[in-house]
Amino acid sequence: MIYDVAIIGGGPVGIAAIRTLAPKGKSIVLFEGNKLGGTCLNEGCMPTKALLHSAHVFEALNEANKAGVEIGGAAKANYNIISQRKNQIIQALGMGATQGLEASGANIVYEMAQIDGENEDGTIRIKAGNQFYNAKDVILGAGSTSAIPPIKGIETAEYITSREILELTEAPKSLTVIGGGVLGLEFASLFAILGTKVDLVEMSPEILPTMDAEYAAIVRQQYEGKGIRFHLGAKAEQVNGKEIVISKDGVQTTLSNELLLMAVGRKPATDKLNLSSLNIETNRNAIVVDAQMKTSHPNVYACGDVIGGSMLAHTAMHEARVAAHTIMGISDSINYDSIPAVVYTNPEIASVGATEATLKNKGIAYNISNAAFAQAGRYVLENDFQTPGAVKVLTDKESGKILGIHLIGNPASELIAIGTMAVAEGYTIAKMQQFVFPHPTVAAVFQNLA
Repeated sequence: MIYDVAIIGGGPVGIAAIRTLAPKGKSIVLFEGNKLGGTCLNEGCMPTKALLHSAHVFEALNEANKAGVEIGGAAKANYNIISQRKNQIIQALGMGATQGLEASGANIVYEMAQIDGENEDGTIRIKAGNQFYNAKDVILGAGSTSAIPPIKGIETAEYITSREILELTEAPKSLTVIGGGVLGLEFASLFAILGTKVDLVEMSPEILPTMDAEYAAIVRQQYEGKGIRFHLGAKAEQVNGKEIVISKDGVQTTLSNELLLMAVGRKPATDKLNLSSLNIETNRNAIVVDAQMKTSHPNVYACGDVIGGSMLAHTAMHEARVAAHTIMGISDSINYDSIPAVVYTNPEIASVGATEATLKNKGIAYNISNAAFAQAGRYVLENDFQTPGAVKVLTDKESGKILGIHLIGNPASELIAIGTMAVAEGYTIAKMQQFVFPHPTVAAVFQNLA
């Protein structure tokens, strides 16, 4: 049998591609060597958010007296039960993903797969286990793996990654986190709230280097108040067991904690795809694609973490839809300037479009408009005047077009969708303020931008 489309990877890319292709009657075979749902569902954003929710509930209970609620003593966090809840949620979500894909009519093959070359008729040959499959077009969405920095002694070090830390049934007494990006900060915040002593090491001068610097600093200050010790502008020099030596300004410090977490990011999982069999172009292990997600081979597409870049589940899903549309002859592309990013700390921080640093580097003149969340009645009712909350909008100095929107405070993760549409559509602030936002929601602060 020759399939219309073969998909390698059952994560966000595979799910979105099947949802787009299957209703149009395309014959599809999907290969997944692990669990359906990919990194995001099984060892990434979803289990992490489940744990963070429990931590935020715990934090809220300990501050319940501010709202006049007495709970009869301090709240207690049982990490074993928190972990069990996370597992139950992920299992339920995984079953839902599996049932949805199986109901689509696609052939789901639970095997690792790789490209095996091109047949004489131009179809692509895929090898999975001991079987071979043929398809007219292929979508590569094999995801990513944890990136491990080349620190001296790392080969014999006793470190864990995001996969292992999600398997814990007890919160560690102390933790060293290497990496102050989204991944590292979310784990650091989780365990700090639950009482773990946390050291976080970041090479950049500030945490969350891809987010708005002002808001990143506010988040850091919030978590300094919750006990996290930040080592910014510090380089990891050597690791011995669970101990790590860091240096800053010529001064070395040894950090020794119960667990050592490597959370510097992810790298494309392309090494087992046999890309050389079709001479598919790569750049530092990331697959090179055009605006329609097409690789250097005209019938092979790549989406998600295998192409590097954004490495976000929602980006991967949109890229998969672009690839699927292109296969079906529908014109489509993705605007990377309007891809939102969220950090699920407390307070949350979210961003879409350009940062001030990006605009300065490009020499683009811009204006800044701000509005405090405290101008929204609901935010004050549910928080207090001391809780950080604000929106910052960056606009082109000449045209007034919105170039970037940045948020801090809860619920930034929900409000950023408004910003995403504004950036994608090239709105001005005046255009945004033509819309009616329900009072007294936090979203109404967009009306107060000045």
